[in-house]
Amino acid sequence: MRVTSSLAVLAAVVLAAASSEAAPRGAAERLATGERVFVGEVIGVSTRWGDGRKMIWTDYLFAVEETWTGTDAPRQVVSVAGGTVDGESILVTHGARFEVGETYLVSAWGNEHLYSSAVVEGDRGYYRRVVDEATSSEVFLDPEDRRIEARTDGMLVSGRLSAPAGKRGFVRFPTDEELAYVRAQTEEKTPALVPVYLDPSGRRIAPLPVAAEAAAPEPCSASRSDLRSGMERVRKAVSSSRSVK
Repeated sequence: MRVTSSLAVLAAVVLAAASSEAAPRGAAERLATGERVFVGEVIGVSTRWGDGRKMIWTDYLFAVEETWTGTDAPRQVVSVAGGTVDGESILVTHGARFEVGETYLVSAWGNEHLYSSAVVEGDRGYYRRVVDEATSSEVFLDPEDRRIEARTDGMLVSGRLSAPAGKRGFVRFPTDEELAYVRAQTEEKTPALVPVYLDPSGRRIAPLPVAAEAAAPEPCSASRSDLRSGMERVRKAVSSSRSVK
């Protein structure tokens, strides 16, 4: 088994994911909720006081690559509560945080709503676009750096963990063996319980052999078209249910 030099980084990724709760909704549902859905690169960030100096806002400026929902504009600003102005800081948990130079698929409300985060579900309605080091293909990651995958039932869900690769914007996907090794090193060692099988007279007997299960196929990464068609499918379903009512 190959253990790479990025073991410490991988361990941090595993621990962070283990401490987070499962997302209640899939990517398609979050994208369908947004009033503005677009793919864009963060090209600027600024902070400001809101009205009455009660809240600091961080404004992220995006150069839009593709618009899926809302006004098709070359620039979009996404405002999130929290930040630092002139040495004064306000920290707001569960808010989206973007990095300049990175590209994201964003599902957002209009800033005029003055929600604490314009991003749908605060810290979950956005996906970072990266490149799979092994295949050179486009991949979208959730805020916990899990790959968005297309299941056979059509659901778009967070799946395999990623780890940083050697080049910015590229990631690698650790094997099951690597993840198991890291978990074994980071989790508390507890002895495994071994069942004992007895016959009616109390004599110990060997357990029956268990048939090996067929390995499940590796889920595939959700492509940009998968995400967009999933969003449109959910929107259509919601619209149909409303018309029936």
